[in-house]
Amino acid sequence: PMVKVPALVLDEGEILYDSASIIDYLHEEVGPARALLATSGARRRDALQFIGIASAIYGKLSDIYDESIRPPERQIASITESLREQALAGFTML
Repeated sequence: PMVKVPALVLDEGEILYDSASIIDYLHEEVGPARALLATSGARRRDALQFIGIASAIYGKLSDIYDESIRPPERQIASITESLREQALAGFTML
């Protein structure tokens, strides 16, 4: 209903719409030995930091795209440039 991808339908019918929720669910299912993220400590914090930065970059790039499909007379170049700089800063951080 949210037209959001990815989505995971669980056996009980519950639908998980967010990548973080899906990954968290899968971690519970496979257990700590097979999980993609460490259960605690510096390795987990580092991975979550990486994921957070990458998610922020994705948001900036999505906003740039959204701005690009607006009618040209309604586009604001300074917004696009600011978003581009923020995305590049995120890539630098990664």
